[in-house]
Amino acid sequence: MIVPSTASAEEKIIEYFHGDGCVHCAKVEDFFKKNDIEKKYPMRFYEVYNDKNNSSKLSQYFQNYNVKSGDQGVPIVFIGDKYLVGDKDIISNFVIVADNYMSGKNDTEIKPQGNNQGKNLTMIALLLGALTDAFNPCMLGFLIVLLAG
Repeated sequence: MIVPSTASAEEKIIEYFHGDGCVHCAKVEDFFKKNDIEKKYPMRFYEVYNDKNNSSKLSQYFQNYNVKSGDQGVPIVFIGDKYLVGDKDIISNFVIVADNYMSGKNDTEIKPQGNNQGKNLTMIALLLGALTDAFNPCMLGFLIVLLAG
C-alpha cells in the first residue's frame, strides 16, 4: 500500500508527533536519546498538545495514512508509507522500519507485541484487559486540544 506523504519525493524525513506531559511519549523520547536516533535518521518532531498547527498537521496525517480511530493518538511516528503508534510499537519496530525506509526497502514486517503462543484467555480476562488498554491519557489530552480548537 502506498500512502501519500507530505514530504517531497527526494527528501526522506521521519515525522514524529508527541505531546508534552505524555508518559508514553516520554518513553519513546528516552529510547530516541539512548539510541542516538536523531543523529542516525532525518526527523521532524511535532508537539501537538500546545501547538494547534501541529495538531492540525497530525489530523491531516491521520487522514492521509488512513489511521484507524483507535490508533489516533500520540506518540505516533510516520516512516515512509508506514506508521507506528504507541511507545511499545515504536520502541520495538522503529529501527528496522526506519533502516528499511532509508535504504529504499519497503517490505518491512512489523513485529507483533509480546509472545502470544500457548496462552489461553478467558472472556473476562480479555474484557478486563481491553478495558484497561483502552484508556489512554495521551489520546484524551489530544482530543481535548483538538476539540478546544
